[in-house]
Amino acid sequence: EKVEKVEKNEESSIIEGGKIASGAAAAGFIAGAAMVGPIIGIVAGVGAAAATARSDKTGKIARMTGKATVAAYNNASNFYDSAVEFKNQMDKGESLSKRL
Repeated sequence: EKVEKVEKNEESSIIEGGKIASGAAAAGFIAGAAMVGPIIGIVAGVGAAAATARSDKTGKIARMTGKATVAAYNNASNFYDSAVEFKNQMDKGESLSKRL
């Protein structure tokens, strides 16, 4: 039982770390591509993702950037989902009023 709990914690930690690294990579790509071009964007993205594994100040900054990027993505995704749900509800309301 204890082994299963540790394995689940390790798995969720790996998934969370992957999300943070992906967020850092996205932020690095966007910054590099916006300032110089797409090739530099790719290099910056890979560098930012790799930096999340470091245990120094650079790694901490990369992880913070990754977490902020993931949070921004999640907020935008939730907003989009809410907007789609609202539109669907409005469409249902319009079709209902047409039937009456």
